[in-house]
This record gives sequence, C-alpha cells and structure tokens, in this order.
Amino acid sequence: MCPTGSAAPPGAATIKGDCMQCAEGFHSAGGASPCLACECAAGFSCKGGQPVCKKCYAGQTAAGGSDRCGSKDAPTNYVELAMELEGYTASMFNDEVSNALATGLRAFLTAAASVSSLDGAEDEIVCTERSVETPEPLKESPWGASYVSVDITLSKNVVPVFEAFLKVYETPANDPVTTSNSTNVTDGNGGTIDVFVISLRSHGLARLRSAQLQQVVAWQNGEEVARVGSSSSRDRTLLPLVLSIGVGVAVLLVVVIVIAVRVGHRHASQSRGSLESGRRETLDDIDGFDMVAPAASESMQDS
Repeated sequence: MCPTGSAAPPGAATIKGDCMQCAEGFHSAGGASPCLACECAAGFSCKGGQPVCKKCYAGQTAAGGSDRCGSKDAPTNYVELAMELEGYTASMFNDEVSNALATGLRAFLTAAASVSSLDGAEDEIVCTERSVETPEPLKESPWGASYVSVDITLSKNVVPVFEAFLKVYETPANDPVTTSNSTNVTDGNGGTIDVFVISLRSHGLARLRSAQLQQVVAWQNGEEVARVGSSSSRDRTLLPLVLSIGVGVAVLLVVVIVIAVRVGHRHASQSRGSLESGRRETLDDIDGFDMVAPAASESMQDS
C-alpha cells in the first residue's frame, strides 16, 4: 500500500514496491488510490501529492485545473521538443522524473558527435519542462504514457542541437520487444533512437519503455529557424523555406494568368474575325478566361 501523496504506476509489479509520488497538479489519499487531478484556480497548483492549491512562485503561472506552474517567459535561443514517453503518465511525472529527463537530454546532447563542441559544457544546456499530459490515445498503454513538451535553452547556435534531435526524429521507432523484463527497450535497428532511449534510461528513467519525438523546432533570437513534425502551439513568423515555396507558387500563378490573358486576347481577335466574315460565336470561352484570373489571384492571396 502506498503512503499519502503517492500511488503505484500502471504496470507496476507490486503496489508497495513501486509507489511513486504524484506529479505536481495531482494528489492521492494513499493506499491503493491513484493520483487524481487537482482542481486549482489559474495561477495556483497543488504539489507534493497533496490536494492543497498553492500560488505559483513569482514569474510563474498556471492555467488552472491540474496544470503545473511554469515560467511566463519563453527563452530566446532554444530547441522545442515534443515527445511521447511510454512508461510514465502525466500524473506520475514528478520532480524526480522531470530531473531525470533533463539530465538524460543533456547527456545525449553532449555525447552526440554533431554537438561535440558542447562537451564539458552541460551547464550551458538548460532543460525546461513546458507541459506534460496524457491524452486519450495514450491512456491505452498498459505501462502508462505521456506527451511531454520541453524547451532546451542554449547560449550558442541552436542548429547543431536541432540536427542531433533530427536524427532521432528520422529514425523509425518500432514496438519494443516483449519480455519478462519490463524495462527492456529496443527498436531493433541499433539506430539513433536506441542511443536516445538508453541515455534517458541510464540517467533515471528506469521505467521508460519507448520514446518517440513528435516535433522538433529550433528558435534563434526569438525567431523560428527550423522545424520537423506537427505544428507548434505558439504563433511565430513563417520559415524561410515556407516563404520560398509561397513565392514560387505566386510566380507560377502569375505565369498562368499571363498565359490565360494572352489566350483570351487571341480568342477575342478570332471572334471579331468570325463576325466580320458573317460567322457567329458565343462569348462563353472568353468569359471562361475572365473567370480564371480572379480565381488565381485569390490563390495568390492564400499563399
């Protein structure tokens, strides 16, 4: 049986031996009770597994409910990660788990060949947990799972760090091998994802079954410079690549319009010649070309 403020995580071998303190935003009465979400007002959060809502520290805020307190300000130079971690639910993602994740991420970066310039400079890498949640699809995992968003702040160029995580993102993550060892993790390829998972596990995330990056975004001087994965929740300027594609589409549409206008003029001239010779034609074709230009113009505005 677990003490007050803690609970057994999903897939635990025994209730008493695997008790974990509830994460911030959750509480438990102990015993066989799970960690339950707190219902706090905005700017408040419950901590230590207790159902008492306390005001966030200065410079922090919370959305209310089970949301945890976090910094109000976003960093300037950082890499934003969004990942699925199997083995930990949001309710069990306590300070110990968060610190282990941060340590594992720093260790992975300093060991990666593409960011070897950061070797021996782990203090320059700051990992800030932005959000942890367990949406409905992840609740089906027998080991528990969560969707975690982390900001990795650096004082140097963020591109090498982005490239290091890009390799992990591009490596297929297969289902872990099913054995009696609940902490066995592999993707069967010996790829970068193995190195990433091993780094996280060896620095404290012992229950980690699998890890998959869903999004990696690099920010330099407050501007987004690179992205892979799903859309970010933060509104920023478009990537240079996106702008380049938009300009290319606009140029293509302009060419289409010019061709349409020229063909329209040619058909108009042919129509006038037909009338002079005594043969009549409808103007439907010319009207059709009149409709082409506005439609393309609207597409240009969308791009």
